[in-house]
Amino acid sequence: ITAFLYNAETWTLNKTEKKMIDQAEIKAWKRMIGLPPTTPTAGIIFTVGCLFASIRVEEKQLIYLHKILTKPEGHWTKTTLYALKKHKIGWAKQIMELLGESKLEENWDVIKEKSPMDWKKEVKRAIERRNVERLKHESENVRRGEATAKTKTKFVLEKIKALVA
Repeated sequence: ITAFLYNAETWTLNKTEKKMIDQAEIKAWKRMIGLPPTTPTAGIIFTVGCLFASIRVEEKQLIYLHKILTKPEGHWTKTTLYALKKHKIGWAKQIMELLGESKLEENWDVIKEKSPMDWKKEVKRAIERRNVERLKHESENVRRGEATAKTKTKFVLEKIKALVA
């Protein structure tokens, strides 16, 4: 699984690709643990205590952003990143969206001034929040704007709500 995500910090993924990554990892977990294919995803993620694969990719990308921003002026990766940001395309566009979705600082100059450890801690907290939100979403049926617990993952949803409270 770790080899599967090698160099993921540089990926530009769409929703379909993120879903495929999550499905591939869940399939691997089910095989490793010997679970039937019908085992709910939320149950596996909650029980194993890991992050969704797509969320781990996002975590790597946010940490990598700080690494690029702290490179010296004129470094090709930093120059490329700022060019992508200027045109609102590619990896830079994806990172800006991810910063907003994760409720993290969006000003790159402010991010650059943070110590690597402080930025990593902020990212970890935001990623954990996103993972819990995703687990909650995976454990619910949403119909007509109302969320009800799915039968197989009701236990997970109850535990998540207890953690958040």
